[in-house]
Order: sequence, then C-alpha cells, then structure tokens
Amino acid sequence: IPYIVISVLISLTLKYYILNKTENKVNKNVFPLLLIVPFALGFIEKELPKKQTNFTISNSVIIQKQAFAIYPNLLQVPNLSNTNSKSFINYLGIPQPVYSTYNKQTNTRVGYFENGMLLNETVTENSKKDKIIFNINTNSSNLATSPTIRHILKDKIVQFNSIEYQLTPMGDNTTKVTLITKVNLHSNLSYYGYVWSTIIINNFEKTLLNSLKQIIEKQP
Repeated sequence: IPYIVISVLISLTLKYYILNKTENKVNKNVFPLLLIVPFALGFIEKELPKKQTNFTISNSVIIQKQAFAIYPNLLQVPNLSNTNSKSFINYLGIPQPVYSTYNKQTNTRVGYFENGMLLNETVTENSKKDKIIFNINTNSSNLATSPTIRHILKDKIVQFNSIEYQLTPMGDNTTKVTLITKVNLHSNLSYYGYVWSTIIINNFEKTLLNSLKQIIEKQP
C-alpha cells in the first residue's frame, strides 16, 4: 500500500507540474501516460541489485512492578484487545498482537494477532529474571491471513534475527522493560525498506509495551 500511494503521488505531482508549466496547453493524451509511472517504477526496482542491511530497533517502558511479576507476562502475553491503540499503519493492514501462549515442553511460543495470523517462536534464551530472547519460525507460522507479511517473511525480504526483552530494576517496585528487535533487510530499495520496516516495528514495539504496562500495573 505505501508503494502504491507514493507512486500515485508522483503521478499527481507530474500532472500538476505539466499543467502549470505549460499554461494548460498540453495534449490531454499525455495524462493517461502518467498511469504508467507506478508500473515503470516497479520494473526499475526489479532491475536494481539487492542490498543487505542489518539494524536494531529498541523501545522501553517503565512499569511499576518488580521484574519477577513482569516476567511471566512477557513469556506468555495476556490478552491486549482492550488496551491496544490503533495507528495509521494498522489501518493499512498491519495487524496488532492480541496474546501469546508458551509451551514449556517444546519451548515454543505462539503469538496470536487480531487478523488470525499466528507467529511460531522458539525461546532461545531465558534467564527467568532479566532476559528472554525469541526467534521466529517462519515455516511453522500461519501467515495466510496477511499476504504482505507472508511475502516479506517467506521471501526473506525481512528476517528477524532475534526479539529480546530485557528487564532492568530501577528501584523499589519499578522496572524498565526494553524490547529489542534485530533485523536483516534484503531489498532492492534498501532505504525505502528500512524506513517502512522501522516505522512498522517501532509502532509494534511501542503498542505492545504500552499495553503490557497498563495490564501488568493493574494486576494484584
């Protein structure tokens, strides 16, 4: 969707420029040609070499609880339906997390999203005190309800190297919870991909942390 929006904006800008620079003395047959712009950009993108970019996105929240009380809610996230706040990118089709379950026997975690998407994750590190690290198992996840995310993950355009929670005690009954996502981007338009990946992951992290804060602080 962002790619389509940008292409249309470029077409409209060109139309405005032509009309004003030529004092409306332009053949109307020119304007249908502007519809070619989005397709032309698509062909150009395919011809560009793919570049690999590694980056890390991190967000934190202060929760008025001790680390031992917060920890279980990170391993097995409670239902966030009533605390999540929608943003622009969610209306563009990026689903929000709802809750997650944890299977101790298989050491796997399943994240459930509002559109029915399921992310299967392996817990690779679990200190049970100040750190939890996950890896996404793309082949075991159910991405059928999110065609865009399925395309991005299955084609390895975006790879999540790790998703990590860090808990840092800040004093009596106060803990800083930091969510860290390490990403590998493999794209023809690396800057474009980096910008949108950053926007989406930042939004996801902030929404999740703020929802967790509201729920955990209300727990007895």
